[in-house]
Amino acid sequence: MTTVFSSSEAAAAAHLAEATPAKEPASPSPSQGGKRTTTPNATPAVTRGQVDITNVRKSFGTTEVLKGVSLSVPPGGVAVIVGPSGSGKSTLLRTINHLEKVDGGYITIDGELVGYEVRGNKLHELREKDILKQRTHIGMVFQSFNLFPHLTALENVIEAPILPAVVLPVLAGCSDPGASAAKPESEAAKNGVVYNTSVDQNRIRGEKDGAASAAVPAAIAKDGKLTVATTAGSIPLSFHATDDKTPIGVEVDIAQLVADKLGLELDLQVTSWENWPLKTQSGDFEAVFSNVGINAARVKLFDFSTYRAAYMGFEAKKSSSYDIKGSDDISGLKISVGSGTNQEKILLAWNKELEDKGKAPATLQYYSSDADTILALSSGRTDLNLGPYPSVTYRENTRDDLKVVGKVNAGWPAETLVAATTLKGNGLAPAITDALNSTIKEGSYGKVLERWGLSEEALPESKTVTEATFVTPAGTTK
Repeated sequence: MTTVFSSSEAAAAAHLAEATPAKEPASPSPSQGGKRTTTPNATPAVTRGQVDITNVRKSFGTTEVLKGVSLSVPPGGVAVIVGPSGSGKSTLLRTINHLEKVDGGYITIDGELVGYEVRGNKLHELREKDILKQRTHIGMVFQSFNLFPHLTALENVIEAPILPAVVLPVLAGCSDPGASAAKPESEAAKNGVVYNTSVDQNRIRGEKDGAASAAVPAAIAKDGKLTVATTAGSIPLSFHATDDKTPIGVEVDIAQLVADKLGLELDLQVTSWENWPLKTQSGDFEAVFSNVGINAARVKLFDFSTYRAAYMGFEAKKSSSYDIKGSDDISGLKISVGSGTNQEKILLAWNKELEDKGKAPATLQYYSSDADTILALSSGRTDLNLGPYPSVTYRENTRDDLKVVGKVNAGWPAETLVAATTLKGNGLAPAITDALNSTIKEGSYGKVLERWGLSEEALPESKTVTEATFVTPAGTTK
């Protein structure tokens, strides 16, 4: 069905790299597939563990991260990808098991296309269940992800469970000059907050609220659990404790309070930002507590229960003189931002304003983790970072080299709020709203926000927001 290319065949196969998937919407359903206009020739695979990457391209926004990368790794071979933070190492590795979709080129393992199948003379994306089946044959250990502490690195990989091909991200020997070598159990910040980052959280808990519990749809309540997704990537929102495996933070604490009020056991699942929309639509997650802001695109797919103000913050090196209030202030600067986020939408809109004025737009740069983002900022490879305001203020208060240089509402040009996110129309959002209002009334909600230094983001009341009740910002359309 597909070709396995050796290095000697790569040049002869270069014309196949024109194969390019059609652009897809930001949150496609599993049945939607990208298409390419050219397909590889059919040659049977004869080895186990052969990985071939052919002219792969990948962009985030206007930044092209992978520019026609080709690489072949034979069975039993070892390849090390070395480069600075943000150069595309992790992105390339994530394409090998289709965690990142390529914009051009293709990847095969033992001659089988990864993430696509040939139909007619075009390539179509596989269904999600078939992609997951492929991944069971590709072991991968992620940087900043959990390992079993009682196993060696090799034993962790063997748990994959099947390994004809093994992908091991190797971290370059770079360190963040502003970060401490070890994560302390607790940390007293300049704002007077003592951040407890240990496994022992002594969380503030709530009592079951009969009315809120009765409002939970029967299909969700029947297993006695509330399955909640969080991304565990940013202090103090949701992050890993000092054991590097236990998720903690304000998002986790709020989710726990809601589960308590609904009389359900909290089943917390750590996922990536890219995965929560699809997995919520598929029913894997019943709610998402992960600093999700409400916007016009999301209300078409999800319902919301508000629980916090939503702001983004610009941060820069302490020695800088930036004062960011609008698009004119970012002209020509290099800014790191998360892909598919509200803050990316703000920067893209500001860049359009700049281009309309004939001014140089900002260059947006994308990194795979907070650690890489802050390393780039502190080392001078970027001028600014735009991230959740709680996270940038945390760093301002716990580091000596960074400061906040601007603040913007996450819903710019209008206002929005952070909300618990549930599948549209499944009836869970009103129950969560009732639970949140119960925590607000009794005071446990305020104590949680105070604990993480976020009292200024407290709301007086939680409200349910659906597509029908969402107010579209002036000058835009639903």
